Amino acid sequence: MRVRYTEPASFELELAVSYFIEHAPASASAFADSIDAAIARLLENPYSSQETDMPGTRRAYIRRFRYSIFYGIEGDEVVILHIQHAARRLPWEKKK
Repeated sequence: MRVRYTEPASFELELAVSYFIEHAPASASAFADSIDAAIARLLENPYSSQETDMPGTRRAYIRRFRYSIFYGIEGDEVVILHIQHAARRLPWEKKK
């Protein structure tokens, strides 16, 4: 399997890393490593994470940093849809 990031996921990851570099520089590397490790696990076993209420979308949770990786599986690809903090609304929820 291989990984592919959508444009929103790439942007969200860039924002998160930038946030950690600015506000918690000692944790920035550990955050990036935890994202890499979670995605490596997904590539090994893509169906291991829980399915969300959005059909075809799964969520891997990174407990230490309270971030979620939302992804789908398309053929031989794990498609990273969103990477966001757990306090945020789900990506498909409408803003009020």
